[in-house]
Amino acid sequence: MGAGITIIPYIDPKYTKANKNKTNMGTSSGDSSKSQSDRDFEVALNNAKKAVAAIAIDKLVADSKNGSVDQAIVQDFFNKHGLNINLGNVDTNGNSGSSSGSNSAGNSAATNGASGSSTGGSSGVNNTGSGSGQTTVTQDGTRTRIPNTGTLKCPAEYHKYFEEAAEKYHVDIKLLKAVTKAESDFQPNETSHSGAMGLMQLMPCNVEDYHVKHPYDPYENIMAGTHQLADMLKRYNGDVRLALAGYNAGPGNVKKYGGVPPFKETQNYIRKILAWYNEP
Repeated sequence: MGAGITIIPYIDPKYTKANKNKTNMGTSSGDSSKSQSDRDFEVALNNAKKAVAAIAIDKLVADSKNGSVDQAIVQDFFNKHGLNINLGNVDTNGNSGSSSGSNSAGNSAATNGASGSSTGGSSGVNNTGSGSGQTTVTQDGTRTRIPNTGTLKCPAEYHKYFEEAAEKYHVDIKLLKAVTKAESDFQPNETSHSGAMGLMQLMPCNVEDYHVKHPYDPYENIMAGTHQLADMLKRYNGDVRLALAGYNAGPGNVKKYGGVPPFKETQNYIRKILAWYNEP
């Protein structure tokens, strides 16, 4: 287990104290005033982000049995929900490595296994690190690389395609692989009774919409399926459950029922994918 976290203050006490003690220093320079305003805004924004994070952690603490949440679980929670907050170089097993550079909000962060290291500070994707526990996270908080092991293990060639698709369309690779396992169990020649094709079970209309020439080709299928899932996530403002419902039952049914449709197949589909997605 890694370091435990019980609570994060909703408002940074250092900032509160600084505001109380801050004197009103007038200046004749418009640039100086603007600079001070920018700094004040940045501080206020950072505190708002901390408040959001604190609320999220409070829920995790409330749901826990012992009133404490492992740091690795909190970091994984932030990564999955797009909160660009880095608690340190901790993997999902609680092992910590060494880190250098700036991993502030808005920049990328790589979480690695015990033997890994991280060099942050640049936006985009950070691919630094080694060890079987490596996970690479983009600036929007989505994972683009995970070990090809466990329930979601697939042929190495497909895993590389998932990595590329995750990076290109900013979709969590673990979610991509969970969807594909549910759709075809990584069988590239799978065809459903409704005509869905390939690894990510593209419907004929989606093959046309996403300009797929060879729907049974693993690379084309994964790229198009990822693009479609990314569009669903965008349509539903990042709500994974609704995105999965739209991918499985179609956006029309999500709209018709005002949420996840009452179809047993769709509900089981979502439950199964989320179980794989949330596996350690």
